[in-house]
Amino acid sequence: MINAVESYSISFFILLIILISIRRQSDKSRFDNLLFTGIILINMALLFFDLIQSFVDKQPGTIMYFLNNCSSFMFYWIAPFLSLLWLDYVDFFIHKDRMRIKKIHRLVLIPMILFTATSIMSMFVNGFFFIDSSNTYFRGNLYWPYMIYTYSFVLIATFLIIKYRKGIRKSSFYPMLLFIIPPAVGGIIQAFFYGLLLVWPMTMISVFMVFVFVQSKRANTDYLTNLFNKREFDNYINVIEKIKRRNYYLAGIIADLDHFKMINDQYGHYMGDLVLKETSLLLLKSFDPNDFIARIGGDEFGVIFKLDNPESLKTTLKKLNDNFDDFNKINKFPFEVKLSFGAQVFDKSIHGSVHEFVKILDELMYTNKNHSE
Repeated sequence: MINAVESYSISFFILLIILISIRRQSDKSRFDNLLFTGIILINMALLFFDLIQSFVDKQPGTIMYFLNNCSSFMFYWIAPFLSLLWLDYVDFFIHKDRMRIKKIHRLVLIPMILFTATSIMSMFVNGFFFIDSSNTYFRGNLYWPYMIYTYSFVLIATFLIIKYRKGIRKSSFYPMLLFIIPPAVGGIIQAFFYGLLLVWPMTMISVFMVFVFVQSKRANTDYLTNLFNKREFDNYINVIEKIKRRNYYLAGIIADLDHFKMINDQYGHYMGDLVLKETSLLLLKSFDPNDFIARIGGDEFGVIFKLDNPESLKTTLKKLNDNFDDFNKINKFPFEVKLSFGAQVFDKSIHGSVHEFVKILDELMYTNKNHSE
């Protein structure tokens, strides 16, 4: 019991630190932050009720029997909500569409009501759990259907992560993909070694992993496209400006969507958001995973990348244009998605500094845009 108290206390304390960190962020009301906050709060509640249940189990007295029933009910009732919130978080991370979250909730509304009713019923008859006359907790006849239902949300979220992996940076992809591993391992061990308390401390590890490698970095990420944002682009320029010697050629692109205002005016901002998302995916497809890609304005993007030789810039630009041409051939939108861009290889003798280089790319982009229109 001492080990359980220690592990649960440490897990609770770590989650509390993460929660405080999120609440102190300036964008704490952002929807993904709200979802992640919900995951943390439910994980903390599950740690609390699981520990209470382990204390009062088998203890004599009416109060202990009441606490055993209530803590078990709360545990079984709220656990599926943590899995559902993880699915919400993943889906919103990928699609940035709150309407999709509402659709998910409508689909699971009836099952959630049924499982809530069964959790309540289990306090009186054998369901997900039952407490016998000696105040001893047992898994109920419906324990395994409950486990399958609870883990199904996490499995669906894992499927979405794999399906849309091309739109997720590697630094976020692997921590999100591995989210299921710690609680799954803890659940398997706990299922076969009755009495061990592992699932929720292991879930804390997953939450901590996502916070460190994904959520805490969202301050540097564009909310809509998952590309880097303008602030991170400026930071990156400052960093590479300080590099005195390079064993590679540095190249850059500043790009702007053509007729984006017309798309917003004629088809609505929802369509405009879809175009921005598709553009970000096409950019990710066109460049190496280690290249730096950012959304630096409403419909403006910046790419900084390395080349082995200056001539390979033409190959890169051809790949970029080909990807946009192939996308337009599938007619996903009632219009073509096109970019105007300025692209060059950095030459210190010409450009002077990387900051000036970016300015020249921007000017070149506007020159090309005026010619195309």
